[in-house]
Amino acid sequence: MKTKNLLGDSKSKTFGNKTNEATSRQTVVAVIFDPSSDTYLCQYWEEYSGLTCLLSGGIEDDEDSYEALRREIREETGYIDFDIIGILGGTLNTYYVKGSTGESLVKHITPYLVRLNSSRQIETTKEEDERFENLFLDHKNINELMTKYEKNSGSTLADHKEILSRAVRYLNQ
Repeated sequence: MKTKNLLGDSKSKTFGNKTNEATSRQTVVAVIFDPSSDTYLCQYWEEYSGLTCLLSGGIEDDEDSYEALRREIREETGYIDFDIIGILGGTLNTYYVKGSTGESLVKHITPYLVRLNSSRQIETTKEEDERFENLFLDHKNINELMTKYEKNSGSTLADHKEILSRAVRYLNQ
């Protein structure tokens, strides 16, 4: 399905130190906005030193980014009543080293804005429920939690901060 680019900007942006040996993965990141509370969904991962980030996931072989986004939202949140508003500008390419293996990776991220229409949900798996907590917060609190995580871990969430700022900019137009 063709999805509108909300910002009209198709230039890609790169984060991290580019390496030619990096294993590549196509991913989606969603800014899920709840207009009834003027808040955004973030995921809090206690097992990863309080990592707070936006919903994200990989694109499987038989999917396009739109299909992967819909699947990830259902799997990780259970929400079923939402609209995909569009793509938030160009692709983001994030280079990083996986801490547990030392493997060089690059995520090619398609960022999306999603509007939650209601709190209707299906049940998620026990595995998903135990991995992280879904929280709705305003964008300033999410940024503060991301910054706190960055200071404590030495990792960066610049890509997720960029995507959240794009969504806030679009919604405030």
